[in-house]
Amino acid sequence: MRLGLTQRQVADALDVDQGTVSRWERGIEAPRPGRIAALHALLGPNAGALHVARCHAMVRHNLAAATLMDAQHRMRAMSDQARAHFLARGRDPDELIGTGFEDYVERQGIPELAGFLSECGFAEGDVLFFTFTMNMRGYGHTTVYEPMFEDGVYRGALNFIATQFDLPKTDAPVLERVGFVTVDDPDTLAVLQRGPHADRIP
Repeated sequence: MRLGLTQRQVADALDVDQGTVSRWERGIEAPRPGRIAALHALLGPNAGALHVARCHAMVRHNLAAATLMDAQHRMRAMSDQARAHFLARGRDPDELIGTGFEDYVERQGIPELAGFLSECGFAEGDVLFFTFTMNMRGYGHTTVYEPMFEDGVYRGALNFIATQFDLPKTDAPVLERVGFVTVDDPDTLAVLQRGPHADRIP
């Protein structure tokens, strides 16, 4: 779950069937000694730490309009691109640091987004990523929230704008699409809400 790998992906990497991985996870069967080394190489004891470090590096090195949230869903850091994004929309980036997710979405006029994040099991390890597309009076953008786990413990989330595009103008902010992808079904985007212009999302 830390790496966002499905049983099938682990099975494919180790050249075993998915049922074998399932039996390992349920404690019905133990991996053979030859597979244990391969499991360690694949999963690695520091894999969670590496993932958390990668998320922090995305923000530090300004690789996207990205922010980091801690385990209590408070904004803790942002990239320069994120600062520019907020400034262009009339928000003071420095005032956002320390703001909780619920307060943030309430100020944006989309308080229901906090419920969607909780509903999908984001901090429980069930979700590879959570995503939503906003229509800010004609400016559309899709944001991705990627959970960070280390040693099975939820450490927070990396949030980044994946794409920006034009949408029909609205009088107020509109959630055009909210969805998530689970660890168990990485090929499917489970859509929780569709707005009036969801079909215009590229």
